Amino acid sequence: MGALLFPATSQQLHSLHKFWSQPISPSPPVFPATQFLIPQKPTHFSSATSRLFCVRSVHRTDPPFSGRLRGTRHLPEFEREFVVMATTTAASPMPGSLEILEETVQIAATLENGSLPSGGRNLEAVFFDLDDTLVLTHAADTVAYKAVQALVQQRIPLMNGDEMLKVFIAKFDVQPWDLTHQVEVTEWRARIWGEALKSQGVEDMELARDMQHCFDEERMLSFQWVPGVEAMVRSLHAQGIKVGIITNGHFSVQRTKLKACKADQLFDMILVGGEEPNQKPHKDIFLKACKLTGSKPENSIMVGDNLKTDIQGAQNAGFLATVWVNVHNLEGPPAGGPVPHHIIPNIGELPGVLEEFGALSENPPKTSTM
Repeated sequence: MGALLFPATSQQLHSLHKFWSQPISPSPPVFPATQFLIPQKPTHFSSATSRLFCVRSVHRTDPPFSGRLRGTRHLPEFEREFVVMATTTAASPMPGSLEILEETVQIAATLENGSLPSGGRNLEAVFFDLDDTLVLTHAADTVAYKAVQALVQQRIPLMNGDEMLKVFIAKFDVQPWDLTHQVEVTEWRARIWGEALKSQGVEDMELARDMQHCFDEERMLSFQWVPGVEAMVRSLHAQGIKVGIITNGHFSVQRTKLKACKADQLFDMILVGGEEPNQKPHKDIFLKACKLTGSKPENSIMVGDNLKTDIQGAQNAGFLATVWVNVHNLEGPPAGGPVPHHIIPNIGELPGVLEEFGALSENPPKTSTM
């Protein structure tokens, strides 16, 4: 039978603590006996009580469990383990119930007493990706593309705008700017629009440049923080927690976006991958962010929508936790890829996650303000 690896990290303790603090339903269901492990030896408790247990696998047991199940939940921090809350019916052994590890009972007792290890809530910094995390870039792009199509329709009524746009996006995805930096990024993208026009039998670089200008202008008009971002960041500041942005992309393009939403007025530090020796997911850019904010990686959290660059990168740097913003509504992390500690559908759900680390709660702990 599997065993948990202890001592547990502070993040594991926080996840357990949040689960422990959830109210027990009036009539919790009796869990099927097949869900539990046979204990190595009878486990006694001094009185009827609730306890927290961790198990890795399931086997058929006999006799059935004599108590009530509080709940079961998968926690990414424990890889494949599950957390189970059970209530014993008497001060007696729990036959056929759980493989109860001595360390697990100690953790349960710690949480039951409402205490956490020192430093367990020492969250120092939260770093964010920009595009499709703090700002819905894909939505701004959609608005800008429609404006470009309207411009083309006005100039060339018979143009198949949809097909032209498909060609542009396909070519843009291959190389969105000149990697040698010999061609300015706006001109580079205008040339891609020119190739898209050529695919429809039109050669007009003046129109192509107008299209790129239209795209940039309309995009920036729509480039705004997701509702709730400003308030959340200010709340983190109020608790002494540093906040920063780590974004990949061409330095000119990203700086224009950051200026449009006045990011420098809200965040403590901003790193643009195009200005650094290594972009995400290289660990160096994450470690530099920590150095600039005076925070330790093990006390920092990364929030982003890209599993490869944001989640894997932060894990490479040894961050306390990663939060994947699944804004594109994907089924889940692909097999073999990085596994985030937390998954949320949008940035508006982040406060609920940060509460597990003592941030944005009603009684926030004091943290380092280095």
